[in-house]
Amino acid sequence: MAEPNIARVIITNASGSTTFKPNPQPITQFDSVFWVNETSEAHQPAPDGGTPDQWVSNPIPPQGKSSQVVFEVAGSFSYHCAKHPQSQTEKGVITVKAQS
Repeated sequence: MAEPNIARVIITNASGSTTFKPNPQPITQFDSVFWVNETSEAHQPAPDGGTPDQWVSNPIPPQGKSSQVVFEVAGSFSYHCAKHPQSQTEKGVITVKAQS
């Protein structure tokens, strides 16, 4: 089994809108994703159709703080910001490839 990797998703204010970059974020099964907040507000990545505690149970504080999630199952996982559910730009997809 290969060593897990760490991927980063940056929460940033680009062009006046908060966005998650890169989007989509491709990883391999058992890799970790760190959401790093570079904005002045708290955010909370949560799976679409799920509850926030499945991923990040607490909001990510602003100013460079981060939160980590390990993806153990292959698939495509769409998510949004639970703190700003109406936002059209605070969403993304994690694409998890099966480990070979």
